[in-house]
Amino acid sequence: IINQQQKIVQLFNKLDSSFADTVNQSFKTIYQELMQEVEHQLKSIDSFPDFDGNNQFKQEYKTLLTVYQDVVKNDYSKMIDLYTLPDSLYTQNVKDDFLQTNKIANDKLQEALNRFIEVQKQFASKYKFNLQDQNE
Repeated sequence: IINQQQKIVQLFNKLDSSFADTVNQSFKTIYQELMQEVEHQLKSIDSFPDFDGNNQFKQEYKTLLTVYQDVVKNDYSKMIDLYTLPDSLYTQNVKDDFLQTNKIANDKLQEALNRFIEVQKQFASKYKFNLQDQNE
């Protein structure tokens, strides 16, 4: 589950970075890739086995995926709509709306991720696992 979740986080990071690519507009492709990955994981999470007869960790991940789906479908979709406006319509108000939508999306993602990290810690403590930072 953690490896699957990291895939989505990497795609979110890639999508955020891609907004600077005004020439190739790679954000459109990355957006589709992210949406497909979230949808795929939402469909497949129920097939993951429970751990020790307990499905709490799996259900908490499904909750995180639902937040990801909401942010992609609503916030990132709006950001792309704003970003792709013709230059003549891209005013300071539009830019401010884009930045505000991005902040709201990031806040939603961070809150959901913090909640999932807390669940990971509780799960690890209960089952005597050691959590490792993926960056190590």
